[in-house]
Amino acid sequence: MTAVPKSKKQDLNEYQKIIAAGYEGGEFDYVENLEEAMRVGDGLFSFLMAELSDAEGCDCLDTAICRLEAIEREVGDCLSLMYAAGGRLPS
Repeated sequence: MTAVPKSKKQDLNEYQKIIAAGYEGGEFDYVENLEEAMRVGDGLFSFLMAELSDAEGCDCLDTAICRLEAIEREVGDCLSLMYAAGGRLPS
């Protein structure tokens, strides 16, 4: 028996919907599924939708918060690297 491939048209979960409603002032609040989220032309939004998806195991508020906190730390580290490369201190 062959497995049926999972559709990319997975409806957004409640955590993805929160982000879609508030990201860039609700610019993407019309997005209804992960496939649409991957096509909006905003890499960060698409990345967040992927990270908070059911397929990635984001199944509760605590997991969603932990994921976003990890992203925040990683982006902060990248920003520090850019400041260091330019010989600047963060403002």
